[in-house]
Amino acid sequence: MLFKTAFGACGGILGQQDGSYLIVVANGDEGWGRATQILTTSNAEKSTWQWTSGPEMPNSIMYANGVVSFDSKHLFVIGGEGPYQYPQDTIYKFSCIKLHNCEWSLSDEQLSNARFAAVAMLLPDSLTESF
Repeated sequence: MLFKTAFGACGGILGQQDGSYLIVVANGDEGWGRATQILTTSNAEKSTWQWTSGPEMPNSIMYANGVVSFDSKHLFVIGGEGPYQYPQDTIYKFSCIKLHNCEWSLSDEQLSNARFAAVAMLLPDSLTESF
C-alpha cells in the first residue's frame, strides 16, 4: 500500500474499457480520510502488481462496507462513520473506465437508517422474490 489505512472499505472491480482488474481500498490515512488506493497489474501476464492513488472520496469516512456490483464494474461504499463519529446514510459509487480514469459519485439512494460497521451484500432477485 502507498500508506497505512484502517477500517476502510474495499473490493475488486474491472476497468470498463480495458477489463483490467483493480483492487480498490477506500479510506484515508489510518482512519478518517478521503484517499483511495488502487492495486492493479502493470502487465498482461498479471505477474506484477503495483499500488497507485485514485481520486479522493467526496467525504471522509471509516467503518463503511464495500460491495461490488454483480457485473464487477462498480464498488459501492455503504454507510460508515464520518468525522465526529456520526453514522452515515450515504452510498457512494466508484467506477473506472480505465486505471487513470476513475471517479466517485454520490448515489441518489440513501440508507433508511444511518449505519456504520454494518454488513452489506448484494442478493440476486431470485433469492428475494420468495419473501
